[in-house]
Amino acid sequence: MNRLLPFLYRIDEAYHTLGHRLGWSFLYTSAATFAPDAKLVFVGLNPGGGVYEAPRPTNERGNSYRIDKWIPGSNCSTDLQNQVCRMYADIAVRLGVSRDELMDTTLSANLVPFRSPEWNKLANKAASIRFSQQLWNDVLAQITPRAIICLGDAGAAMGTVLATGGARRASCERQPVGWGEYTYSLSRYERGADSTLLVRLPHLSRFRIFGRSASRPATNHIADCVAEALAVSS
Repeated sequence: MNRLLPFLYRIDEAYHTLGHRLGWSFLYTSAATFAPDAKLVFVGLNPGGGVYEAPRPTNERGNSYRIDKWIPGSNCSTDLQNQVCRMYADIAVRLGVSRDELMDTTLSANLVPFRSPEWNKLANKAASIRFSQQLWNDVLAQITPRAIICLGDAGAAMGTVLATGGARRASCERQPVGWGEYTYSLSRYERGADSTLLVRLPHLSRFRIFGRSASRPATNHIADCVAEALAVSS
């Protein structure tokens, strides 16, 4: 937890300075996942909700996408939980580990820690994103994950964070996700001997691609590539 404290202080200060009123959360997993050897990072957009909730720095019980009770049809919907759990299951089977183990050992958070009813209703949005990108710059100065999986607009923002931190985009693959003209992307960033796979997915609260037959070629390829990145020897 000591490693986390400077980040938590910064989030709380920015929460008040930027005019947020609905609470904030940082890690959707335990403090133990914020570790230099973290291999997988999962990044959503921001916590959803239209009423105030007390700040939650971490979830010491396990991965929020797995254990929290979210309300169907709400901004924190079970649709998103189910999709994220399906995604982890696809990756876990390729690694020969349990889904729950993989979820609970992932560093899971949001791009922006401040709660809002919808992404487009985030208070002081531009400044909040700038603050969050700097926060993530400093997070990734402490850890070098082998893969980062992002939802929606978090993908472009995290690409900027990696580039700002000195990583070079060595390759980028963009493919149909099996849902109209929507796509996913796989980008590999390199910094010295370190390599990070950045995965950008359409937001899974709307695009329920995991378990959908038309999207299976895409989701199989995504799971294959993430598992391959995680399995690389140190």
